[in-house]
This record gives sequence, C-alpha cells and structure tokens, in this order.
Amino acid sequence: MAAAGAGPGQPVIVRDEEFLSFLGPCPVSVLPVDSVVIERLERLGVETLEDLVRLPTPALVGQFGSVGRKAREWATGARIDSVQPNHRPQPIRSSLDFHTPVGQVQTLHGALDRLLERALARPERQGRGIQGVVLSARLEGAGSWSMETVLRESTAHRECIAFVLRARMALSPPPRAVEALTVEFFQFGPATSQNDLFDRGETTGREESGRELSGGIVPSALREAVQELKLKLGYSPLYRVVEVDPWSRIPERRHALLSFEP
Repeated sequence: MAAAGAGPGQPVIVRDEEFLSFLGPCPVSVLPVDSVVIERLERLGVETLEDLVRLPTPALVGQFGSVGRKAREWATGARIDSVQPNHRPQPIRSSLDFHTPVGQVQTLHGALDRLLERALARPERQGRGIQGVVLSARLEGAGSWSMETVLRESTAHRECIAFVLRARMALSPPPRAVEALTVEFFQFGPATSQNDLFDRGETTGREESGRELSGGIVPSALREAVQELKLKLGYSPLYRVVEVDPWSRIPERRHALLSFEP
C-alpha cells in the first residue's frame, strides 16, 4: 500500500507506530485473501481495515477460520510477509537456418520437432508447462511469416505442441520457401503432464529391456501411488506375480500372488 501511494522519487515510509493510522482507511479488498472472504466481509459491513480491527479475533476465527486471524494480523501490522515480486519470465526462442530455402512440408515438420526439443530443454523453462507459442519464418526473397497459438492446457510434451502447430501450419502455410524457422514460447503455466508409474527414465525405474523391477527397486511414482491407496483403503490392493514352479503341469502351481507393499 505504501508503494502504491508513492510517486517517482517520493517514497512513502510507514513507521511502526503509524501502522494502524496508515492501514485503517484502506479497504478490506487490499487483503491478500480469497475474493469470497472479501465479499463476506463487505456483506457484514466491514468495509475498511479499521472496521476489521474492531472485531475480536475469536469472532473472525469463527467466521473465516485461520484466514480471519491472518487478516486481523495484516490489518494491524502484526504480520508482515515478505514481498513476492511479480516475475514475468522472458520468452524462450530457438531458431534454425537452412542452407537452402525449404518448401517441403515434411522437412519443415522435422525442423519444427528439433526446435521444440531445443526450446523445451532450455534451463530457463524450469519445469514449467508451455501454453503460448509463436512459430515464425524468414522467407526466400525477403518477407516473413508467423502464427501465434495458445494451447488449451499448458504442457511440456513436444508431440502435443507439435500437433497443434502442424495443424495450424496446414491451414495457413508459409507462402514461399523458408530460409529460417523460429519457435518462441511466450506464455507459461504449470506442467500438467503426469509421470508414468513405471517410468524407465528414472534411475530407480524398470530396466530398459526387462519386464521386472530392477533389483526389486520400485519407481518413486509407483511407490507413492501404493502409499495413497493404503491410506485410503487400509491395505494395498496390488499384488506381485512371483514364479514358483514354472514346469508344473498344474497352472495354479506355476505362479503365486503376493501382496505388493513397497
């Protein structure tokens, strides 16, 4: 609130003894709480932080739980959280120049796959999903071409992004041969992809060429899934198939089911 009321070269400094007088006239909408809480406070006639401070803490806790306690602490200056800067990530770009201008669709698709791999592997992405993509090209004989795409859900899968871009490219292809192709990620979101329970890319996962868990080590994703099932059901509903007597004439004796509890 002090920063919002400050001007260029004119900082607003609030001393400890001035907290109540400074924050009192501020509307309750400045509180970092859900909009539903703000709406309920306004319906109760609590329009400013000064009005909020007049209410006893037990009443606020009874109405809003721990959020009510925090709101009163913020309103009185008893609780001062660290400032969270609004970080706007820089776009991630990856370009590819062709030795000779390319007009074949398959070649452009292959170049698009390579560009997406490079861009997704950049450390600046930091595990975030991609939601906004711009595909642009420098055309033969001067000129440029570009198209912007916003995905429905953020994703970090190359094939998901490439599928959308290829479809858009088929509807509006470059008018001439392409000398250079560029991919730019400009909008990011949380990664929504779910890891495979039997992810072989993990060091504790399954063997690349085998069907059994290597050395009896269970992938972390599978271990967490079993633990959640045990908490919900009280037992593990999964079983492990163990070879007992593979040469037996009786099928029931060849294998046995043991409870799977990693």
